[in-house]
This record gives sequence, structure tokens and C-alpha cells, in this order.
Amino acid sequence: MTRTRIGSKWCLVIAFVLLLPATTFAGGEAEEVAADQLNMVIGDWAVDVLEDFILEYGESQGIEIGMEGYPFDQLFETIEVRQRSEARDIDVIFVDGPVTANYAERGFILPLDEYFTTEEMEELWSDASIDAGSVDGSFFSAPLNNSSQVLYYNKDLLERAGVEFPSADVEDRWTWEEIVEAAKLVDALGDDISGFQFDQVNRYYQLQVLPESLGGGDGIGEDGLTDVTNPAWIEAFQWYQNLYGEWGIARRGTSPAETPELFAAGRTGFFVGGLWNIRANFQDVEDLNYGVAPHPYFADGVPRTPTGSWHVGIWSHTQNIDAAADFVRWMTASIDIAEFWLEGHGQFPAHVTLLEQIQTDEQFAEQPFIAYRIAAYEAENTAVARAATPGFFEFERGLNEAFEDIRNGVDVETALSDAAARIDRALRRYQ
Repeated sequence: MTRTRIGSKWCLVIAFVLLLPATTFAGGEAEEVAADQLNMVIGDWAVDVLEDFILEYGESQGIEIGMEGYPFDQLFETIEVRQRSEARDIDVIFVDGPVTANYAERGFILPLDEYFTTEEMEELWSDASIDAGSVDGSFFSAPLNNSSQVLYYNKDLLERAGVEFPSADVEDRWTWEEIVEAAKLVDALGDDISGFQFDQVNRYYQLQVLPESLGGGDGIGEDGLTDVTNPAWIEAFQWYQNLYGEWGIARRGTSPAETPELFAAGRTGFFVGGLWNIRANFQDVEDLNYGVAPHPYFADGVPRTPTGSWHVGIWSHTQNIDAAADFVRWMTASIDIAEFWLEGHGQFPAHVTLLEQIQTDEQFAEQPFIAYRIAAYEAENTAVARAATPGFFEFERGLNEAFEDIRNGVDVETALSDAAARIDRALRRYQ
């Protein structure tokens, strides 16, 4: 097995007993792919995770598999460029769940309906994961893993402020109103302390559930255009703005990269963020005394939680459709891969079997890993997928800009209305 690095791109080519010629890359394009070879474009963070499994699969099938790994932003850019050139040197690609509709509408990926029955999908994955991979009744991208969010809290800060710890019981979750009142007490401990922070402070993935909790929907109306100025959206994002303005319990100017660091440094009382933070950011921090609780909701609404992660799809220009489909089935239906993502990297699974296992396995009964048990409940009961629209890139970018404006004090209704006008101009191109 050999690995070479070309610029910021990882190219992993696994050679087998057949000694087939490896794919070589020049100028970002690959030479013609042999009939007994598959190529995959994925996120670079997954190369090390998956290579042993890929080796095992390739050996069992007697084929050669090439993996091109790219950082998050470059991954989308690369897929766009390769689609414009109708590249025939790709067979399988990583697909961010909410981008499925965009890729399906624009012909980037092929439907998987003939390779997965409805019964199989329901036995394998949670409903939210299936929905994220489906467009207009057809299945286009199979879920590799999933995500969820929980409420983290710093026990030492809460004790200093005289605040009780939130319950880990999903039936006794705190409301956003309770969070605000408790965060005010924590925030008063000192200028270097924030009462509250979101993980992805200005991103749709994080904030969609605020209006969803109040019944405002995911932001896309029945006409395929934006629906982000209804009363629930206005109320939810006025509350969001108050965190930074009227109440001052969250700090402006912090980026999504900084907020986990602030919690890990013991400078944030309450932090709503992804499960990945446990292993990636908090587990090895000495003296960080924290707990987790279910994601909050509005008292006048219902619990709603973020969800969605990476899926896998068949490239529309592949010359090896059946082989690519078999590879996608193996990668996404494999319980071994799902377990490895969970146990080795803390990634939340999409598999129903593992969700059920989390609910009974004792390792997920205690803090902080009870977060996974909470998330398993959320996946089946409160999770809402991001909006399914072929214009998701434009939709997400426009709303993220509006959220940042709102955080910085722009009138809520004005910011959302202006964003809706810009986004709808883009969305009409898909109608």
C-alpha cells in the first residue's frame, strides 16, 4: 500500500495481488480508470479512518480502489469542477446530507433505489437519515454516519453561581427560557466568563431548530422558495439576538472554531454543541469538570434537535455503476464501519442497531458519554433534517450571513427579509 501527497490533496491507492496499474493524478485529473478499479472522492479526515476497511473490501473483491481526500471546502469545489468536466475517473463521492437534493437535481449522483429496498433502509437507518438521503421519493445518498447536539455545562461555574445542574432525562429537559436565566447568573461571575455559547454560532445546521421548535418550519416553503419571515422565525431570532445584545450572556465576535476552546478553557457556563466535542475537544482537558443534558427547547414549543452528516453516493459519470453500488452498500450498511466510527472517533451512528445498542450499553449510562444515549433518543424522536432544496448552497450561505448580521445587531425582520430576497433569486433558477 502506498500513499502520496500532492499539494493539499491525499491520494491513496491500494495495490492488490493482481498488481493492477495504480491511477496517477496530474493537474487534479486522473487517467482513464481500469475496469477493475474504483475511485472515490472523500473528505481527507476519513482517509485514515477508512483505509483498513477499504483494503479488506478490495481484497475480498479483487479490485483496486483509489481514494482522493480533500479538506471540507475543497471537497465541494473539487466535485463541482469534476462535474463540469463530466469526469469519468470517479465512481463514488462523499455527499453532505443536505446537499443531496442539489446533487440529485443537477445530475451529480445516481438514484440508489434498485440497490436498497425500503424495508432494508428502515432496518438499517433512522428515519431522519433516510430522509436526508432522499429526494422526491427516490433514494440518492446512503448515510455513513449521523450527528446530534446536546447541552454541555461547566459544573464548577454552575456551582459558583448557585445554579442547579440540568437533568440528563430527556423528559425533563430545560427550556431556552431556563437557560437564559441560569446563564445570567453564570455570566455575572466575571468579565472573562460567558453564560452561554452555541458551538456553530452563526450556521444554519446549529440554529435551524430554534424556529423549528416554535413550529416555523425549516425555512423552505411549499413553493420551493424561502419561508423565513413567519412569526416563529422572527421570534426565534429575536431571542437569538438578545443573547448577544439585551441579555449579553453570549459574546459577539467568536467563531465556530473558538467556541469549543472557550468551553474547554472553563470560560463558558452553558454550551450547546455536537457530540464530536467530547472526544475531539474535551476528553483530554485536565480539570474540565463538565456534564451533558438534552438539547433545550422553547417553553411554548416542542423539542427539536439538529441532525445529519456524511452520506455516500454513486457518481453520475461512473463507468462501473454496479460495482460502485456494491461498494456504497458495503460501506454504509456495514455495522463494523459504523462501530469503528463510534468507538474510535466518537462519530454518532445512523444505524438503528447501534442506536438501540447505545440505549442499553452501560458505557453510555454515565456522564459525559450519556450524551450518546440522549442523542439516540433524539435521532428517533426530535431530530429534524436540514431543508431539502436543490439550492441548498445558496440557501445556507444566505442565512448564515443573515444570522451573523442579527448577532451583530441588525434588525431581525430586516435581516431575514433581505436574505430571503437574495436567496429566492437564486432558488428560482432551479424551478
